[in-house]
Amino acid sequence: MINLGNKIRELRKKKGITQEQLASVLNISAQAVSKWEMNTGYPDMNLIPIIAGYFEVSLDVLFDYDITQIQSKVEDILSEGRSYFWGNFEKAEEIYLNGIASYPGALQLKAALLTLYECHMRNNNRMELSKKAIPLAEKLISEATDLYTVADAKDSLASIYKMCDRYDDAKRVINSMPEI
Repeated sequence: MINLGNKIRELRKKKGITQEQLASVLNISAQAVSKWEMNTGYPDMNLIPIIAGYFEVSLDVLFDYDITQIQSKVEDILSEGRSYFWGNFEKAEEIYLNGIASYPGALQLKAALLTLYECHMRNNNRMELSKKAIPLAEKLISEATDLYTVADAKDSLASIYKMCDRYDDAKRVINSMPEI
């Protein structure tokens, strides 16, 4: 959730200026600044670097973006999902899906969900999960840039195809795997 309005309010008050003064500097209306601070509107994209420059902060600070904090949250999601992995499939799936919705670039969450599907197909004979697992594996393969993530996803996909008696598809995936 973007809290840009809250951050602008915080930076404005820290600088000791009014909404009107900020609006004057940016050559916009005070009502626009008010809307931002109430989170009912956002600044025009062209104003974002100007606002950051005025307050002498980075865009990361302006948008309250901290990669280490995000990585920590993703690790927490992975840990919580693992705690339900075997005992409560639906809860583990929900945790991973919610994590992916919040952090769509976190490929490790997609990989964990793929592993969940593959393991439950193999150990609990839940072949219906292939309808979710195959597109997820294909998406992970297309999004990943590191060799090991791609190889792991292809290995899972080949295994899923094999469990579904789709041997030609499994062979195609195996033949496309990089040599490590």
